[in-house]
Amino acid sequence: KQFGELGNEEGSLLADSRILSLCCSPTECTVTCSTVNSEGLAKLLLYDIKSRKLEHSYTFGENHSGLTVNCCLFNHNGSLLIVGCSDGTVRSIDLRNSECIETWEVHNGSVYAIHLTPDHNTCYSLGADHKFHRINLAQKGELVFSASLQNCHTVHGTQGFSLHQ
Repeated sequence: KQFGELGNEEGSLLADSRILSLCCSPTECTVTCSTVNSEGLAKLLLYDIKSRKLEHSYTFGENHSGLTVNCCLFNHNGSLLIVGCSDGTVRSIDLRNSECIETWEVHNGSVYAIHLTPDHNTCYSLGADHKFHRINLAQKGELVFSASLQNCHTVHGTQGFSLHQ
């Protein structure tokens, strides 16, 4: 069932943009959409699915240019959004007051994929540096485990992982 459509027609926030990542809140009718346009301007857009309206637009990095959000996910109650960025950082955004509350420098190069454990105290990340990291979020982003994974690209040139828990 299609409930609505956000296209890239002229005047749309998605005009001339490429979608990098989508994720849905586990508790609210909210979806996030990470985009980058033809000029390299990246945005993270938060939409209310019911009203079909933009709730918030985020840009990251100095002068708000060039830093893209490659992957994102919500925590268990939808109050935090964890994002993996093109500068190798993982960031935590408090959606209640719309601000980035923590930034962890994790990879040399882009963060391609992130995953939270069910207790939401640990974040796993996979990056362009071919490193797989386990980060303790409760201890201010302390690196707990790291492994080098050479040749970890898929046929399509992307990276991803899933944890069996």
